[in-house]
Amino acid sequence: MDIQTLLSKCRELGAEITPTLHGTIKLKAPAPLPDELREELRHHKAEVLALLTRPHINVRGELIIPFESDPRFHWWNGGQSIHVTLIELGASPDVLARYVDSTEILKVRQ
Repeated sequence: MDIQTLLSKCRELGAEITPTLHGTIKLKAPAPLPDELREELRHHKAEVLALLTRPHINVRGELIIPFESDPRFHWWNGGQSIHVTLIELGASPDVLARYVDSTEILKVRQ
């Protein structure tokens, strides 16, 4: 199971998964998760932490920039632009168009 699917299944069950400052995963759910999902989370802990702490584009094409990510991605606090982050992530033209003005895209291509 890929990490996005794993997290989606957990969230469908009402689970909130957040990284801690100590390199662990904090899991809060209204009921215990099935053993299979808990085992998958344990098995893929490093990948889950990486996904939760770095910018990524989710399955709906939304740009996610976690507060715990490298400050260079924090456009709201003087970091690089959303456009540059999307380029680094290899965003599709559709995703780029959703976040970046078309004139800015043209400037970069020239």
